[in-house]
Amino acid sequence: MKNYVAVFGLGPYQIYGIKKLSQKYKLIGFDKNNKAPGIKYINKFYNLDKIDKFKILEICKKKKINKFFCFSSDFPIKLIHFLNKKINLKNPNKKAELISINKLLFRNILNEKKISSPYFKEAKLEEVKKIKLKKGLKYICKPLGLSGSRGVFIFNNKKDLISGLQKHKEYYINQDKILIEEFIEGQMYSIEGFYFKDNFLPICINKNYKEIKYSLANKSILINYQNSKILNAAKKLADQCCKSIKLKYAPIHFEFIIQNNTKKIYPIEIGLRGAGTYIYGTYLSKILKKNTATLEIDLKEKEKILNLKNNSDKQIYLYFINARKNMTFKKLNIKMLREKLKIPFEVKVLKKENTEIIIRNSADDRVAIVIFKFENYKNFKKNYLNINKAMQSNNFII
Repeated sequence: MKNYVAVFGLGPYQIYGIKKLSQKYKLIGFDKNNKAPGIKYINKFYNLDKIDKFKILEICKKKKINKFFCFSSDFPIKLIHFLNKKINLKNPNKKAELISINKLLFRNILNEKKISSPYFKEAKLEEVKKIKLKKGLKYICKPLGLSGSRGVFIFNNKKDLISGLQKHKEYYINQDKILIEEFIEGQMYSIEGFYFKDNFLPICINKNYKEIKYSLANKSILINYQNSKILNAAKKLADQCCKSIKLKYAPIHFEFIIQNNTKKIYPIEIGLRGAGTYIYGTYLSKILKKNTATLEIDLKEKEKILNLKNNSDKQIYLYFINARKNMTFKKLNIKMLREKLKIPFEVKVLKKENTEIIIRNSADDRVAIVIFKFENYKNFKKNYLNINKAMQSNNFII
């Protein structure tokens, strides 16, 4: 007879894990969206958000839940930490979890362990008008506990900072402190992998392309970028950061930047999760030729993974189509896309028809992904400029 476990987050990016989990357990699921697609794989659904933590605690106690899962999401980590503590369950990652979801705590640990990071400082939100900034630097402001570039903006001086906080106030309204960091001009990457037994095992490097004019969220991502020098440097840095936060085991999504002038590598974010936007569940499974959900579940239960290896030279290029003004998304003009691109592609629509799109300087305004698959990096490079030129018009949404 199957036992019950709890799963948090039932959205489209989590389904890869929920489906696999449902083959082994009966599931009680929690999500603030009562129409989340993952509900159909759940035995008992509760329409509760992470702020309803005491209601969730009582349900988990009543159901005698002793295992909690979330896939490709940071949002439930603090809640699961709370539940483990209240139910007196073993949690080897308890310190690492809290550090990973707080940008300031993470940077303080980097400083303490003498791991290079961009210049940063914390500021109390109520005292931001008194802040002193170094002249000649460009800065980036971030809320402490959000992801997906929500509320993140670049500024040059105190006046820009104050106006930026006002513009993005919905993300700072409950914040006591903010993170202010030197903006590094460079190439962004992420490395995906698993950490256990004091060792980071990489799956692949992803190269992230941004379009800073409109948003700090990724405009496109090249999955499985082939560069052994960068891979080795990223593995070493990810390993250092995992050790510094006293992590025992977890899937890892680690973001870093290589500065243009100095070629120095800096950590940006560490997530104890798989990458979102279908990356972990769909595309990394193709590269590994293994089900990543099975790996995540095994790691949670056995605290180890065997025989992990990147088995492919394939390049998967994801190009995001974004709304560029307030609008109601009706559909994507696939015919126009085919006329422009003239190479094979797939499309994944992210928003439902008749969804109102509001620009938020984040990944929230993405309406679709165009997916290109190449046999190797050389093939990708041959097509890269043509793809981006064709996509620049951004007139494919109706």
